[in-house]
Amino acid sequence: MSINNTSQDKVNNFFKNLEYFKSHKIFVHTDKDSSIKHAKNSDNRIRKLSQIDGDLFAVKANIKVNSFPFHAGIEEFKNNTSFEDDPIIKIIKKNGGIIVGSTNMDEAAFGGQTSSSFYGRCLNPNNIKLSVGGSSGGSAAAISSGLVDNAIGTDTMGSVRIPASYCGVFGFKPSSITINNKDLLLLSDTYDTIGFFGKNLFNINNIFNLINIRNKDYEMPQKINCIVPTQIFEDQINADVLENFKKVIILLKSNNIEIIEKELDYWSPNTHRKALLKIVENEGAKNLSNLLKNSQSKISNFLRSNLQFGQNIRKTDIERIKEDLFKVKTKTQNIFKNFDLMLTPTTPQSAFNIEKEQPLNQANFTSLANISDLPAISLPYKGNHKKPLSVQLMAANNNDKILLKISSIFEKILQ
Repeated sequence: MSINNTSQDKVNNFFKNLEYFKSHKIFVHTDKDSSIKHAKNSDNRIRKLSQIDGDLFAVKANIKVNSFPFHAGIEEFKNNTSFEDDPIIKIIKKNGGIIVGSTNMDEAAFGGQTSSSFYGRCLNPNNIKLSVGGSSGGSAAAISSGLVDNAIGTDTMGSVRIPASYCGVFGFKPSSITINNKDLLLLSDTYDTIGFFGKNLFNINNIFNLINIRNKDYEMPQKINCIVPTQIFEDQINADVLENFKKVIILLKSNNIEIIEKELDYWSPNTHRKALLKIVENEGAKNLSNLLKNSQSKISNFLRSNLQFGQNIRKTDIERIKEDLFKVKTKTQNIFKNFDLMLTPTTPQSAFNIEKEQPLNQANFTSLANISDLPAISLPYKGNHKKPLSVQLMAANNNDKILLKISSIFEKILQ
């Protein structure tokens, strides 16, 4: 990649380097004229508007960007155009960020390998034989390719953190209060959350700091203490992930991080991931009801069958599932009265081969943060393995700032 000096250099280099990654199907739309215009404005400013002034951003295609296609990877909506900006996009533009394009995603944000969009499969820049993850795989790939340093996605059951893990980049899901999700092309009203990708924590902090929210801001603890739920050691975790995670624990302990391994007897990763999926399918059936009712609509059989399943779940069963998940949420949030963080691998497996069947348990560890409304981040690290590896850190609800502060310490240790 070329060395970037001005914002115009960044834009020109982006479009030049994009040619190399054309077959990867990372971006589904770009706007060179607008990008150059905003880059010139940034370069001409004597005083920068913010830390992101002149930086390039990629945005998932279920988030509104004025004049960009707005289709969420759904073929039926391929000609839809947004005529307004999502609130997070307004913040980015107001502070000088340059939106260069929309990224590929799973159809309706329902999927785990960014392969079901009508644009086709997004390929992993690290290794095209490995999955990029989903459903925000295009945004993660935009970072790992080096095309941009900042990207926006959405996370329902791990759709930011899983692709971040597979692509070896940073992925952050904030607490739900951080950003309004109502302007998204929604899958799940309850759980869709806008999240951020970055090549490092510096990028993610720059975006987060621009959001005007009330967030707890505690002083850094003298000694950081983490809980590691012992369920993760028993939950169909792949040998390579388990081996490297145990080494991470040893490394963290050697750097004065206290690690307590303890069973959370109320949490069953696989069972509660399946329960969350039922809520998502049920809410997705309502949000995409027009497509579901129309037998001629151009949604995939996979999406249609899952939405039909969600539609047919009895109301009493939905209420029972919600009650169970609320209990998990309450008990999980109580954990943080005694611990600063919860630590797990991001996924039970590293990036899987795209020729093999997609693992059903990808979101077993990430979904706990969605169920419990915890801020969570995927941090990459280098292990004795050729594939990208990562750990997930979770903090108490609305403790996003302290999570990011502590994550910067982990970043130095793991890198």
